[in-house]
Amino acid sequence: MPGFKRWPVAFSAYPDDSTAAGIQLSVTATTIVLGDDATSHTVSNYVNMSIDDIVAELNGNLSNWKIVRNLDIGAERITQSSLVSENVVEYLEPDNPLTCRYLGVVTRATERSVIQLKPPRPATGMEPWYGRIGQGKFRARFSDVNLQNYPGINANAIYEFGIKEFDIQEWSPEYGAPYKTIQGEIPDVLSYHAVAQSTILRVSRRPIFWHNKNISISFKGSYQSNAMIKHVDENNGLIYINQKIGKRSDVRVDYTFRETDYVYDAVDLNASIAHNPFVIDTYVAFYIKPVAAEGAIISGGRSVFHEIVTAEAAARTKVARIIPETLTSSNPLYEPIIYLGSLNVRQGTSYDDFDIIDTRTRGGGVYQDNSAMWPGNWREAEFFYDIGNIDGIDVPGNAAAVIKLPGTLTGQIPVDEIKERAQRDIALGVVPIFEFSTGAIV
Repeated sequence: MPGFKRWPVAFSAYPDDSTAAGIQLSVTATTIVLGDDATSHTVSNYVNMSIDDIVAELNGNLSNWKIVRNLDIGAERITQSSLVSENVVEYLEPDNPLTCRYLGVVTRATERSVIQLKPPRPATGMEPWYGRIGQGKFRARFSDVNLQNYPGINANAIYEFGIKEFDIQEWSPEYGAPYKTIQGEIPDVLSYHAVAQSTILRVSRRPIFWHNKNISISFKGSYQSNAMIKHVDENNGLIYINQKIGKRSDVRVDYTFRETDYVYDAVDLNASIAHNPFVIDTYVAFYIKPVAAEGAIISGGRSVFHEIVTAEAAARTKVARIIPETLTSSNPLYEPIIYLGSLNVRQGTSYDDFDIIDTRTRGGGVYQDNSAMWPGNWREAEFFYDIGNIDGIDVPGNAAAVIKLPGTLTGQIPVDEIKERAQRDIALGVVPIFEFSTGAIV
């Protein structure tokens, strides 16, 4: 019908017999009636149902009809008066369905707008490691929470969750939010691309904000001309330069990127001694609390907080927290929270992950009673596992040896060569002192 062509079809209804008497699809503000004079079914209240729910109910009660969903609106719920029917029975022919159109709003959230826990960005062991929270906003009710155990939570209240801290991060002084500037990052130097005739540098943060040549590259502390940058893949964080450099080159990059997450800097996940070694083998659980509520009391302030637990399962069971202002009162009040996830920092390997293989051979006939004399007379005997030490040859921690040589030797062989020959048979850790008969010590 002309008046409805701009609205998408929610579902279509195909009767087995298009000539049956009384075929109808009738939709009101809250109900749907589908069928004919012989069999019909009424969806008594479609408000807050999904299109999938409506289609499943109609198919389950009308065996002589086939109802097909035409619109995927995800988790969107139907609101009152958001459906309208095209009940054009006079034009109904075989294989032509009755249709129901959707007048509501269809939205789909992109992944960037989903509140979720993310691991730290790649960083060296010298830098702090901070977890990240994807930004977004949603509302929820908590009717399934035990209200007796958590007084203060209102089952009928609407709680709003978001990431308030995202807007108060340290932004780029030149561009402002949502851009951040990184200085002196050591990028990954990828292989030289022969076709593009470029060396590719990959930075850790993306998407890059490439505007008016605002990327600076330095080699060994000396900044280069921007003319060396041939191309920037902003979404993948790749910088193509027209110079061939090695993977171990001393290269640094200053650049700006667009921040899409909130970087939670209240806990350092770098477990090295210089940062936060106590976080190792624990679970850092992240939660969010309401930023606003209709019909309930909340604590307000920052929305993200964390707790350190020893078992991830313990973090999942936490559904509420005491509002700090009511903690000292006789009747403390609670507010609902949502568990985002946990980050666990642990060792990549342990002692059990290593296999020790002894490649030394057996002595083969050397008597154990005389084993002490053999290493001095036969150097190779030190490498037999049944004669030498199981941990190899001992290395002295601090020692010196005085080597006395005739002074005339220096006229025949250069001093550097004399030292090089003598040091071949000196154990590691021993400092040689060369004394020639002339009295010179070198």
